[in-house]
Amino acid sequence: LETTPGDPGRGDARRALAEGADLVLASGGDGTIRSVCQALAGTGVALGILPAGTGNLLARNLGVPLDLGDALEAAFDGVPQRLDLVEVRADDGEPTASVVMAGMGLDAIIMGETDPDLKRAVGPAAYVVSAVGALSRPPFSVLTTVDAAAPVRRTVALAMIANVGQLQGGIQLVPDARPDDGLVDLLFADAHGAGEWAELAGRMVAGASESARIERGQGRSVLLETDEPVAYQVDGDTLGTCTRLQATVVPGALAVMVPR
Repeated sequence: LETTPGDPGRGDARRALAEGADLVLASGGDGTIRSVCQALAGTGVALGILPAGTGNLLARNLGVPLDLGDALEAAFDGVPQRLDLVEVRADDGEPTASVVMAGMGLDAIIMGETDPDLKRAVGPAAYVVSAVGALSRPPFSVLTTVDAAAPVRRTVALAMIANVGQLQGGIQLVPDARPDDGLVDLLFADAHGAGEWAELAGRMVAGASESARIERGQGRSVLLETDEPVAYQVDGDTLGTCTRLQATVVPGALAVMVPR
């Protein structure tokens, strides 16, 4: 079943379920994977990931091989792992699924401004090109409410909600994030300008867990509210701007095949 820009996998997965599939294979990037996961959530039908995108972050975090043959072996001869799904709602729109990372601010700007042709040609390195211009963008004010705690206002360049923590190259952006702990992890970064971001990136690559420019947290439900519309993304898909982004974890909603 071939996906389309208008339906990157959810409709096809529903059709597969209607036809009695007990295993659904999804070939694509994290955007395709999350769309299929939205249809499979709560059904008990397992997902086999065939990584074919730029980031493939869910596959990397679960240890699913990037080689097609090895990924097929994991899908048919692996073991199912229960994973959380994060339900994300922007403003008053319909909820959508996230299985990797959703965010407001810098990450969404970089992804939205990355040339698709360049991304196909050079892969993740294409994000570096758009990041050069995005690093000078001004910060924004965000009021954050985690579970039933009192709201906290911050001024940040990036506000991220993570279900997994590892980026390409084994970099642990959110070290405490686990896709099966019933929690979403939060990351706020307030670096501004190329120099501060370079310093922060260097600390992450080196594995440093603490930085004055980063704040982290966890919860089952998170609400981010801004004064002005801010760009946002869900699992690498830039979806426009919003002033309210809510994320709620659905524990153990997915079954994903991983290598034995």
